[in-house]
Formats: sequence, structure tokens, C-alpha cells
Amino acid sequence: RDIALQAQAYSLVIPGIQHIGFSDAVLYSPLLADPVNHHPAINEITLAFFNRFLKGDGDFPIHAWAEKYPALELQEPAP
Repeated sequence: RDIALQAQAYSLVIPGIQHIGFSDAVLYSPLLADPVNHHPAINEITLAFFNRFLKGDGDFPIHAWAEKYPALELQEPAP
């Protein structure tokens, strides 16, 4: 992550989420449930990323998501 930030990339971090938290398995099993449902943020940001950077459509308002989803930590590129 530090190398990416040095290369003028941004990073959005969901503190405390485990790898399985990015799958839909947590939606179906109470044993895997995350106490905070991060799926709305994950879905919205992933879709916007694919639309913007793969399809060339839309916007990618990273600062707006950091405000909309306060559990996320936005890490900005090094100056």
C-alpha cells in the first residue's frame, strides 16, 4: 500500500474487515456475519470503479465515499 500511495494512488481501507467480509458469504451465515454491514459501500465503490476505469463511464468520487461511509479510512497519496 505504501508503494501505491507513493505512486499517487489512493487507498480506501475498511478497518477490521476480514477477507471473507468482501464475499457474499457473510450475508447467508450468521457465523460469518460482520457486526457492521459494509456491503453497500463495497458494492457501490466496486461498481463505480469498474464503470470508470474499465468502461470509461461515470465518476469516481473517492472523497465523497469517505464522507458517506465514515467507517472507511481514506489514505491519500504522499505529497
